[in-house]
Amino acid sequence: MANRGFRKVGTNLTDLKLRKKKVTLRELGGCMGPIWPSYFKDCSSVIFIVDSSNIAQISSSCIQLLSVLSAPPLHSASVLILFNKSDMPCTMSLIEMKSLFRMDDIIASATQPITILELSAHTGLGLQEVLSWLESIVINLVDPHKKGFCAASDPSVLDEEKGNKGSGRVAGRPRPGWVG
Repeated sequence: MANRGFRKVGTNLTDLKLRKKKVTLRELGGCMGPIWPSYFKDCSSVIFIVDSSNIAQISSSCIQLLSVLSAPPLHSASVLILFNKSDMPCTMSLIEMKSLFRMDDIIASATQPITILELSAHTGLGLQEVLSWLESIVINLVDPHKKGFCAASDPSVLDEEKGNKGSGRVAGRPRPGWVG
């Protein structure tokens, strides 16, 4: 099977207009994990993306997630955990991923509200649920100094190739700035 993308490195800023409010989405590559905390103070919400087709990286993804959840600036941030690449044949099921991550324990001990979704940036599966989550979060933005989202990907997440099939675009919608 051909590689559908490349490793996400660096940071990208994307401005979104949701519910007549402008929010900035900062996309942080997994390789930048050590400097993620320098961006947390400006985040009202976090989208954490896991490549559910890369079994070898599950443990490091979980450790990075725990690090994000325990960061003091994010104690009240809304968190969306996306298990991406659900379209891949070698992908673990959402139930298996939740079990490996011990999501019940994480949710029980977290200070943040956590939402978990399955996604395929390639096929668009779950995209509407992600957009609904984003809109619901924007409605509840209170702190004018925290206008943005941090979209962080584990070290194994691959960004989709440019072009119609792998661009993350579905039905002409622009890619909302999370890594694929």
